Amino acid sequence: MSSEAWGWRIGLPRPLRLLLVLLTLSGLLGCKVASPAIDSFCLIAKPIHDSSRDTPETRQQVLEHNARWACICEHDCPPAGG
Repeated sequence: MSSEAWGWRIGLPRPLRLLLVLLTLSGLLGCKVASPAIDSFCLIAKPIHDSSRDTPETRQQVLEHNARWACICEHDCPPAGG
């Protein structure tokens, strides 16, 4: 059945319509949970240990880094909205 039989028509040449469909599908196929960047990060990143000589600001940054590391690499994220 042609597209006109369904009551709609795209005024584009067939190769452009095909390209539009392929681009749309490629965007959907590119979605996945873990990206290579995250996988690489988890291979090299480690939790950081603070020192008694660190400033409070540095200790806070260490806590933030370790929380991100645990969430990304250990899948130990805080509950949403909390």
